[in-house]
Amino acid sequence: MSARELIKEIEIERDGATELYRVRKMDAFSGSALLKTILAKFLPVVQQAEDFYKRHAEQAAGEPTEEQQETLNREATQLILKMAPPLLENLTDDELRSLMVRCLQFTDKKLKAGWVQVVDKSRHFAVDDVEYDLPLCLNLCVQSAMFSCSGFFGGNGLNLPSIRQNSSPQSL
Repeated sequence: MSARELIKEIEIERDGATELYRVRKMDAFSGSALLKTILAKFLPVVQQAEDFYKRHAEQAAGEPTEEQQETLNREATQLILKMAPPLLENLTDDELRSLMVRCLQFTDKKLKAGWVQVVDKSRHFAVDDVEYDLPLCLNLCVQSAMFSCSGFFGGNGLNLPSIRQNSSPQSL
């Protein structure tokens, strides 16, 4: 049996430098709350994104060239801009803040002193230079949400573990 992946490191180019971030898999309670919001508010939008990535995954053969990667990034940006208004219309300001805080609490930045949580337990930014970088925050939120929910959806619907039924009288 393979070990579960609980941490994913992400390199992000920012201001001409490469910064290292990591997202941690959410615990079951936090992940369930995130999933509830995603399913209630974003399902139609998530389907469009899934179709986009499936289409590009089928076309890809090996590592993309720089030109192919630029095209993919441009198309992904256009898709996000197209999906943003209906997605944001479905969220109140409080729901959006709660969702972002939840995702960013499971995101860390590598500093010289070690890993620092982007948003701390008191729901405040703990990394100064991240707070005013909206594209970075949104990127980290998406990375966190996708990583934490990645095992929930399989190719044919829910990817829940199978349950063995035991019909012996002792199990009743």
